Amino acid sequence: MKKCPYCFEKIQNEAIKCRYCLELFIPVEENECVEYWPNGKKRLEGTFKDGEKDGLWTKWHENGQKEAEGTYKDGKGYGKWTGWYSNGQKREEGTFKDGKRDGLWTTWDTNGQKWTEETYKNGKRDGLWTWWYGNGQKSHEITYKVGKKDGLNTGWYKSGENSYEITYKDGEVITMKEWDEDGNLTDSYP
Repeated sequence: MKKCPYCFEKIQNEAIKCRYCLELFIPVEENECVEYWPNGKKRLEGTFKDGEKDGLWTKWHENGQKEAEGTYKDGKGYGKWTGWYSNGQKREEGTFKDGKRDGLWTTWDTNGQKWTEETYKNGKRDGLWTWWYGNGQKSHEITYKVGKKDGLNTGWYKSGENSYEITYKDGEVITMKEWDEDGNLTDSYP
């Protein structure tokens, strides 16, 4: 028995189609998996160790452009992972540690404009998270501590004017101010 590389259900060693998720794959060797698109281009390639994903795994879009690439260790994501759009533009990049997001993760839109920067520690949101509008102007900044909002969180309109400022402590709102697009204070707490 081995595990399906898609749904991880146990399947027969000689299976080329998973009876649970119906995905097709062609085992090249006992510890390898290669799958192809109907057009003949490679769709997926990776290796197993003791029935778990292990080593480099790569996925491709149907047009042949890389879709994602990352490494598994004992069935869990580990190290640098990168994803791309079908036009070849980088979509996201970050690291895994023991199967959980860890450190900085960055995402971009299909034109290459940075969209988000997110920080994780042991799979939980931890540190500064930043979002941008398509024009490059910051949209939001939020600080997390062990998965909860903590500290000053700020939002801006596309024009760059402040939209809000909220201060959190352990996920609870301490202070809050909101402005309209003309810079007039519209709400505050306390």
